[in-house]
Amino acid sequence: MKPLAYIQYIDDILISWADTEQKLIQFHEHKPTEKLSYLMYDSFHHHTKQAIIYRQALHYNLICSDTSEKNWHLGTLRKDFINRLYNPRIVDHNIHRVTKVSKNQLLKYKQKRETDQTKGYILTIFPGPPILAFRLPSNLRRLIITSSLSGSTYKETHPCERKRCKTCPHILSSDRVPIPDTLEEYYVHGHYTCSSSNVFYAISSTKYPTRSIYIGKTGHSLINRTNVYNLTINNKKLDTPEGKNFSSPNYNLDDFKI
Repeated sequence: MKPLAYIQYIDDILISWADTEQKLIQFHEHKPTEKLSYLMYDSFHHHTKQAIIYRQALHYNLICSDTSEKNWHLGTLRKDFINRLYNPRIVDHNIHRVTKVSKNQLLKYKQKRETDQTKGYILTIFPGPPILAFRLPSNLRRLIITSSLSGSTYKETHPCERKRCKTCPHILSSDRVPIPDTLEEYYVHGHYTCSSSNVFYAISSTKYPTRSIYIGKTGHSLINRTNVYNLTINNKKLDTPEGKNFSSPNYNLDDFKI
């Protein structure tokens, strides 16, 4: 026994029924692929086992208009739980609890009570409502878009002056970078320190400042990039330009400037 059409959209249902009203009252739709998946009694969910029986029995008490049909469904439900090793006395107790409540009483709207769970002594310390705060991680907006508040007005590069920073001695504090063999200079268009990231940088030597410079870029901080160069120079890796130049007898690590 099925309706000609059964259409549901969110909470609205449209049914086209060609049989009598009495048959409609007794009608309950079950999917052909429906399988019972009640919790087994030997499962480690002790606090939910009785609630499962009560809620399933309450479901039939709500949807069944005919008493005999409701009792038939409750009897089938009882067998299903007993087959899953539930204690028959526990099953009968919860089904009996459901049958004591009328359907009209279950369909009445229950007004929710507003309870103030705030303790008195907590209000003396935190009088305001709780606040959920979190730290915003790095994202494209913070990397690309400038803040509404203007940053530093100084356009130069200088050390971060942290105690353990090994990059500070190599920072060339200046607002411009001279181009070797020319009279041109490149002006720094921002405020940068050792911890700045996503930057272009220039490597030069204090011993021979008029010679060529090396231009590079990094998405990491200048500290991380300088540490890589320090390892390259200290380990005398001659397969890189900076390792080859600053490992020669005419240079040392103190001449390295960035």
